[in-house]
Amino acid sequence: MLSLASSLWVRALSILSVASMTLAAASAVAQAPTQIPFQGMLLDAGGAPVTDVVDLDFGLHDAIVSGTLLWSESHVGVQVIDGIYSVNLGETAPITPAVLSGGSAFLEIVVDGETLTPRQQFRSVPYALVSDQLGGFSSRFYEEILEHFPLDGGDPPNLDPTEGLGDADGDGVPNFVDPDNDDDGISDVAELANGTDINLPSPSISSLSPGGTFPTLESISFSATGTNLEAIVSVQIGANTVTPSAVTATGFDFDFSSAAEGSFSVQAIASNGESATAPGVLVFENVVPTVSGVSPATNQPTFETISFTMTGQDLATATQVRIGTEVVTPYDVTATSLAFDFASSVAGALPVEVTIANGESATAPAALNFFDALPGISRLQPPVARDGEPTTITIRGFDFASSTGVLVDGNAITPTLVSDEELTVLVASPSFPVTTIELIHPSGNTLPASTDLLPVAAADARFVFRTET
Repeated sequence: MLSLASSLWVRALSILSVASMTLAAASAVAQAPTQIPFQGMLLDAGGAPVTDVVDLDFGLHDAIVSGTLLWSESHVGVQVIDGIYSVNLGETAPITPAVLSGGSAFLEIVVDGETLTPRQQFRSVPYALVSDQLGGFSSRFYEEILEHFPLDGGDPPNLDPTEGLGDADGDGVPNFVDPDNDDDGISDVAELANGTDINLPSPSISSLSPGGTFPTLESISFSATGTNLEAIVSVQIGANTVTPSAVTATGFDFDFSSAAEGSFSVQAIASNGESATAPGVLVFENVVPTVSGVSPATNQPTFETISFTMTGQDLATATQVRIGTEVVTPYDVTATSLAFDFASSVAGALPVEVTIANGESATAPAALNFFDALPGISRLQPPVARDGEPTTITIRGFDFASSTGVLVDGNAITPTLVSDEELTVLVASPSFPVTTIELIHPSGNTLPASTDLLPVAAADARFVFRTET
């Protein structure tokens, strides 16, 4: 036995066509026909059109349930193709005006023994009187069917501007008898309840991935799946609008970074104005970074630029690193590490703090320790200078910083740093018999070891140099 839907759709287009032809011929016939051309649609339990041969029983009753049977007729072996069948009511049992003279009448249809409910009401009594007769019935009979009978199984009414003879989905079924005008898988009744256009395909979103909670200020790639998504042109996340990519009928992608914490709904908007809201919301929270360590962890000399590496978690949006009161900009930033360069102008332990884009910060578990590495002199070249004659002196030693100063006989002269073990200085006028060379650490600290004496020969002295061999 067929599993049949409990709804019936009558093809009013056929009725109207017959009515027009009958009206044209009314004056040429002495007796109006007692048959009504009738088309119906049968759907199975899944909503698919039926193609089969069925037995149909029709009856007119004076009440929507129970009541008195006014007329009945059976049609055996009716061919149903793609859900559509056609019969002539009154073919074996004429429908006379007397049948409908009592007032309201309700049409009941039985398919292969299964009764379709509810009965459909004819809301006015047709009178077969004068020039407005159509097939033996008043034209008002057909007008009332068109106006009051839901020919597609539900609202909007047949005469609503969104219904009518148009065919929104091009399936050959006029809108006013098509229960899904735009063939988007959502019935017209459901679309009305949703506030969407019954003649425009409505997109739907069934899922969003990934799920869970996401950090603010980090760009996340999302994927949406659903139906009728091929026309999606924008995605609204809260008050933010982004452009989707990889758009197909069943899905699209989009990237989003939230600057604020909170839960945000996601709505996809199609080019025809229809929209779909994703199930659930996207939740964003401020992440708090953590620092597990900074290396090198050993003591470092002051006034020397050192490259440090910080490790931890949620460092991807790090904007600054504070060492004591000094602030530097990190580089090579990832979610778990970053690098920064720093030269301390003070000795001692300095705390290290990192700040990320959302304003959250974290302090390293241990401070960085800096000490004054005081410079020393191990050799001067040349070992002797000539009185009053400008001489470039190469000073070799240790712990030379970029801002190490040189005093020549108490006068500050800017040296040229070659390395942390060598620098040069131009002594404009060495003084006989000795010139004092003194190194000054950038911190201002000195030690006796940082001072040396440069012998200076008289202007007319002669020099003989020999190698150690």
